[in-house]
Amino acid sequence: MKKFLLLTIAALPLVCSAEQAPAQKKAAKTTVAAAKKGSPAVQQASIPADAVKVGENSYSKTDAQGKTWIYTKTPFGITKIEQGAANQAPAAAQPSGLTAVDAGENVRFSKPSPFGVQTWTRNKNELTEEERAAWDHQKQAQAK
Repeated sequence: MKKFLLLTIAALPLVCSAEQAPAQKKAAKTTVAAAKKGSPAVQQASIPADAVKVGENSYSKTDAQGKTWIYTKTPFGITKIEQGAANQAPAAAQPSGLTAVDAGENVRFSKPSPFGVQTWTRNKNELTEEERAAWDHQKQAQAK
């Protein structure tokens, strides 16, 4: 039994390498076949030679249309993002279901969660941005 396990363990790398070899050959054949058919090859984004370095792995370049592009080196390749799109952040929206109730020096918040209603209180001087937005929204609703 021990000899069988020893032989199985010793043969395992050989079996694994044999399975990988045909897959690599097949991928190479597919690439060659696609090139012969005249299909457009996928091009990797590259950093232009005249791009200006703006960070450790970031470069900037303005194209002929006047758009500024940010090129970033990542572990998965080079990304290309328009500068305006990179700087835009989504507006902070009112959290759905978050309610605020005045409790003297504190504000009592509650919001629905998958495990029931979550409730907490916080001092008015220590509110987070999300809580302050909900509190301001609640005050405006009461004023109307």
